[in-house]
Amino acid sequence: MYKKKFCKDTIVIIAGITMMAVGTVLAAIAEQLGVKYYSSKTNSVYLQAIVDQLHQHRKLLIIDEAHFLKWESFEALRQIWDEAQAGIVYVGMERLYSQMRGRNSKYLYDCLLYTSPSP
Repeated sequence: MYKKKFCKDTIVIIAGITMMAVGTVLAAIAEQLGVKYYSSKTNSVYLQAIVDQLHQHRKLLIIDEAHFLKWESFEALRQIWDEAQAGIVYVGMERLYSQMRGRNSKYLYDCLLYTSPSP
């Protein structure tokens, strides 16, 4: 809805249970950027192609259902942000925010800013 209403250049990925791993996330982003995805290439090749495209064409990435993502996917997205300075928004269930604030794994998410929804 956001993409249709406000910004057609936004990339919206719905993670979900079938899109948790880094390869599937990168493939979905690459497809929306027009980057050809070949399973014989490594994830690092696609990550670099995504970064290159985002350097040329600034776009916002919205990752819905982000609470399903594996840590490696968060790391790949963080690398995209680091190298391309693309805006990334994570949307997810309370589990995502609890995971980010959790006592045992909080340091893993220190590089991410998060805003919990108001009660």
